[in-house]
Amino acid sequence: MALVIKDRVLETCSSPGSGAVTLLGAVTGYQTFNAAVGTGNTCYYAIADQNGNNWEVGVGTFTAPASLARTTVLASSNGGSAVNFSTGTQNVFLTYPAGKVVTTDTLAYPPAIGGTTPNAGSFTTLTASADSAFTSTGALQISKGTTLQQPGTPATGMLRYNTTTNVFEGYSGSSPGWNSLAGVAIVDDTTSAVEYYPLFSTSLSGNVATQYVSSTKLTYKPSDGSFTAYEILAENGVFANPNEITAAYTLPTNTNAFSIGPVTISGSGSISVPTGSTWSVVVF
Repeated sequence: MALVIKDRVLETCSSPGSGAVTLLGAVTGYQTFNAAVGTGNTCYYAIADQNGNNWEVGVGTFTAPASLARTTVLASSNGGSAVNFSTGTQNVFLTYPAGKVVTTDTLAYPPAIGGTTPNAGSFTTLTASADSAFTSTGALQISKGTTLQQPGTPATGMLRYNTTTNVFEGYSGSSPGWNSLAGVAIVDDTTSAVEYYPLFSTSLSGNVATQYVSSTKLTYKPSDGSFTAYEILAENGVFANPNEITAAYTLPTNTNAFSIGPVTISGSGSISVPTGSTWSVVVF
């Protein structure tokens, strides 16, 4: 038994009720079920009143010379059940039910990728099993969303635009996480009392893959603007300090300081020296 699909198969029948159809012969210009389908095979059939509103589509089994059993009803004017064709003459023909359609037509929806038409389509998931190329001179728009909208089960290699941080990000790393791809957010921090590590580069221009820090040997504290360095070296041999103090400054506890004088304190300038600390002005 095989499912047979053929073109231009059309016969008539007379009031078959709800049972098997006895075919009465091909309409002029068409072929018979016997010639096209063959005994014992199945087909998609349609039956419709010539002068009425009854119709039925289904899977039928043909038995030579002219009997079509309505094996499975797929749709009908009777709510999807078999129709009782009790009067009149009906057309019986091969069809292709909409619910059974499989097509390679480039006009299908969703449209076929690589087809000449249409030029756009919407897809829930698009998977490429080989290298992909985007050759337009425009732009590729990728997924975007807030930090809270990051995928719940991410996979390494995912890319997206984070609308919370306003940066592109990718899911990467030996212990994977969402990392910025380019563009570092700049924050004007004047309150944090923790020590940060300045970043350094091996290049004076272009792009670098790695930035470096100096561990704890060089740190910056935003709350008081202080740099802490393990050693300070002036290659030109000159250390410079202003000769006028115009702002208030307090030496950190347990530190000493010196300035090269003469030094003038003016306006709102002041130097506060904690107990146990010393500020020396050296005048040559």
